[in-house]
Amino acid sequence: MFLKGIDTLEVGLLFDNYSVLMHPFLEKFSELKTKSQEERKDLTVQIGNLELIVHPTGQRFYAYRLSCNDFIISFMDKEMQSNPPVTIKFLSSYLWSYGFKEAYLHFLQWFSNFGIPNVQTTLTRIDTCLDSDEVRFVENDVKGVVTRAKGKSEYYSYEQWVYCWSWQSNVSTNI
Repeated sequence: MFLKGIDTLEVGLLFDNYSVLMHPFLEKFSELKTKSQEERKDLTVQIGNLELIVHPTGQRFYAYRLSCNDFIISFMDKEMQSNPPVTIKFLSSYLWSYGFKEAYLHFLQWFSNFGIPNVQTTLTRIDTCLDSDEVRFVENDVKGVVTRAKGKSEYYSYEQWVYCWSWQSNVSTNI
């Protein structure tokens, strides 16, 4: 079995005094988010050498969502006990271009622009891409697959059974 790559990597950042250390940034994000909502368009902010889009909506538990071509970073308005105050979703193209280790290290170097000491990382999600000629997926195995796919289809191709999941964006996965 060969690990071909990592398709998704999501991490959370943990550090002490989140509200105090992030206050000036959170104020700026709040101001830009409000303006973005009023003007009904995405605005940008320059942090270090990177220009990020400040989106008019956040996501569950995270008031501020910023993105660039490499990652999506989300910030809580107020710290909660059960979730990291900052989450990052590394985009597939970024992971494929640099590899997950280099992409992560590159991100940490950029994140140092916030001036936060002693940042700890927690892994929240990883999706791997594997190739194998050793594992045989047979028709009966599909019962154990958990998916949120919109549609599923089965067919035979060159006398081999193929199972296909279709997603919202017309992307499909074949086994």
